[in-house]
Amino acid sequence: MITTWHQYRHAPVVSYQDSDLAGQIAQAIVNPSDLRICALLCNTASARQRQLLLPSDVLHVDQRQVIINSATDLIAPHEVWRLQPLLKLNYSPLRKGVYTESGKRLGIVYDFSFETENWYIHKLHVRPGLFGTVRRDQPFIDRRQIIEITTHKIVVQDTKSLAPHLMTRPFGLGANQNPS
Repeated sequence: MITTWHQYRHAPVVSYQDSDLAGQIAQAIVNPSDLRICALLCNTASARQRQLLLPSDVLHVDQRQVIINSATDLIAPHEVWRLQPLLKLNYSPLRKGVYTESGKRLGIVYDFSFETENWYIHKLHVRPGLFGTVRRDQPFIDRRQIIEITTHKIVVQDTKSLAPHLMTRPFGLGANQNPS
């Protein structure tokens, strides 16, 4: 299922075994090299610090909640060695400036779309800044158009080389269906 991050930020994490609230999603841990959500940081009532939820431990995702097997699937961040560099980096594409190769500022990332099966980010939702041109359509940047990701900005192909349908076409469920 393709969904947006803002739909799941603060979503409840529910245990399937006891139908109890295990936590609440607080933050995505994103690998900037491949734009994959590697883990979710969750607030829990019982733990003093946020707990990690690995995508492999997610049983089901729907529009209201994330379902896991049990609350024991949430683990302390220091227990997952392979994620330590990403936890230290603390990268998120949100609020990053988006620029073209030629240096033109397109705006900032305010949301992103991702696939809940493989947890890859597919599109960045970009909003022009305060002093940017006022536009009715908010551009969507496809992951294939991204050239470089740094800690402060995302560089994409020049808008003239971007396919028009990748910039303004709706994305998500039903987006590829013919209206006939």
